[in-house]
Amino acid sequence: MKCNYIIVQAGGKGSRMESLTRNKPKALVPVNNLPMIMHLFRKYPDKKYIVIGDYKYDVLEKYLREFTDVDYQMVCGTGKIGTCAGMILLADKIENPTQKQVNLGTMDITVVRNAYGRQLGSFHACADFGPSKEVPMTFIRAPYISEVGPNAEILSEVDGHIVAARQDNQLVTAFHPELTQDTRVHEYFLNSIAAS
Repeated sequence: MKCNYIIVQAGGKGSRMESLTRNKPKALVPVNNLPMIMHLFRKYPDKKYIVIGDYKYDVLEKYLREFTDVDYQMVCGTGKIGTCAGMILLADKIENPTQKQVNLGTMDITVVRNAYGRQLGSFHACADFGPSKEVPMTFIRAPYISEVGPNAEILSEVDGHIVAARQDNQLVTAFHPELTQDTRVHEYFLNSIAAS
């Protein structure tokens, strides 16, 4: 299969990188004195890119315009995708919040933090996701959804626990779809945004 474009979801703040992303998206955080996204561009200089930005979109757009020479197209992501900690951030209710827990409350879901335990409780599974069958899923200190309100839709369950849901232009997963080669979760999100 020939890959015509590489899609880069580059606009996140990075929940574990807050001190580094006050003035830029995580894609511009340097690794070995070079922004993360530039490592990708250097590795595949002849590819075409679709770069989806959201947080600090203007900073990302300006940086790429000034410093990159790859063929790319910028897209402002109007939707929200929350993986793992992002699920907690978008949840309306959290069953076991930390003392300083911050959440946006934009999705009609209730979430259990660290539901599968600490780092050693990480695991891999395959399950159906929306219309897709047998999607690989990597769970790292993952939450799960204990309750879904009438405004949200369940997209996936693993061992009787809800691990993915959607509400309007928002998608949350308890797993990390970016850690596998399977692109169906991201394709589902992009298609749902394009259709809205």
